[in-house]
Amino acid sequence: MKQSKGSRNSGKKGPRFNFLFNFKFLFLVLFGVVMSLNLSAYVSSRIEGVVYDKETGKPIEGATVYFVIDSHFVIDSHRNMKVALLWWKLKTDKEGHFLKIIGDIGMGRRYTILVFKDGYGSYGEMIDVSDIEKRVSSRQRVMRPLNEKRWFKIREGEIKHLRIGLEKEAKLEVRVSYRYPSELGFIIEGERDRYKSRVCVEHSGYRQEVCKNVNDKVQFGKFGSGEITVHVYSKIIGWPKVVYKRKVKGGEKVVINHVFDLTKGGVVYGKVSGCLDCDVSMHDRNWKRYYSCKINDKGFYIIGGIKEGEYIIKAINYDYIRAKEKKKVISLRKGEKKEVNFIYKED
Repeated sequence: MKQSKGSRNSGKKGPRFNFLFNFKFLFLVLFGVVMSLNLSAYVSSRIEGVVYDKETGKPIEGATVYFVIDSHFVIDSHRNMKVALLWWKLKTDKEGHFLKIIGDIGMGRRYTILVFKDGYGSYGEMIDVSDIEKRVSSRQRVMRPLNEKRWFKIREGEIKHLRIGLEKEAKLEVRVSYRYPSELGFIIEGERDRYKSRVCVEHSGYRQEVCKNVNDKVQFGKFGSGEITVHVYSKIIGWPKVVYKRKVKGGEKVVINHVFDLTKGGVVYGKVSGCLDCDVSMHDRNWKRYYSCKINDKGFYIIGGIKEGEYIIKAINYDYIRAKEKKKVISLRKGEKKEVNFIYKED
C-alpha cells in the first residue's frame, strides 16, 4: 500500500523549523544570562536588620526606617558641601525585620539609618517625622546633622546585618511665663499676636538641635536617655542667656518652669520713634554683659534681668540702606526701672 507524500513527510522537521527553534533557544539562553548578571548585582548586596524593644527584647512592628545616603551638594565651581539625602523609607514587619536591596547606583556609597516609632526614642537623630516625610517625598537635600560614627559603606556582594534597639520615649515639657510690674504691662500685653518665647533643646545622644516657638508651654519627645541642654529665649523682651541642663531617662517626663521676672533686677524700657525696624542693645564697658531685643509694632522695647552698673545702650535703625544707630550712656542701680527713649528724624 502506497503512502501519500504528506504521510511520508509528516514526521520530519524542515530546515526552517530548525532555524527558528535554534534562534529561540539561543535568545532565551542569552536573555537568561543577561538577567542573571543584572539580578546578581541587585540581590548580592543588601542591608537588613531587626528593630526591637531594648527593655523587653521583643521585635517592634511598624517602625519607620529611613535609609540616608551620604552625598555632596555643589554650590558653585569653587565650593561644595557635604549633605545627607533622605532616600528610602521602609516599615518593619511583625518580626521587626526590614530589608533593602542595594543596586549598582548605591555601591560604594556611605549609609546611615534613622528609625522612628511612636512611644519610643528615635534612633539616629531627633528630626521631626513630618519634616522627614516632606524631605523624602521631594528628595530634598539636607545638611548633615547626623552622628558620624553611625555611617557605614556597602560593597558589592556584601550583606549588612543590623540590630537596632529602641528605648521608651523620654519627654520634656517647658513652661514659660512672664511676671512684670503693672506699669509695664502695656508693653508685654500688647504682644498677643505673636509667639512670646522660643525654646531650643540639645541632647547628648544626637547631633541636631530642635527649636520650637511657644506662648505658654511646649513639649519635646522622640529622644532616649541622656543629658539635655535647654535654651529659653524671649522674643518680646531683652534678657540674659537662660540655660537649663537636665538628665532624662527613657519612659520619663521632665518639666521645666521658667519665669521671665521683670519685678526683680534692673529694667530698661522705652520707645524708639521714627523707626519701623529697630533693635535695641546694651552692654557694659567690657562687653561682659550684653542684652538686646527688637522693638514691637508700636515702637516700644523692654530689657530685664540687668545687673547694676554703667551701660552703653543703642537703638540701631535698619530702615536705611546702611544701618544707623543712636547711642546713650546710662547708669543703673540695683533693681532700678529706667525709661530711655530714642527719636529718629528723617534726613
